[in-house]
Amino acid sequence: MASVAEFIELRESIEALAGQITVSVKNKAVQDSKDRLEEANRKLETLKSMVASDVQVIVADRLSRQLTGLSA
Repeated sequence: MASVAEFIELRESIEALAGQITVSVKNKAVQDSKDRLEEANRKLETLKSMVASDVQVIVADRLSRQLTGLSA
């Protein structure tokens, strides 16, 4: 089982990528935003496998919705 610190670190990296994707979209850097979205989705799958509490389930679901919104 992964530690809470590892979960938080991974969550923060996904959130940072989401912010970078938003900037890339605004700058019309399509390939860059696609690459970052793929990386964020890979990290999200890892994060989902680390879920060990109800709060972490909520965080994973929120990030999943956020990335889905960015891919639209």
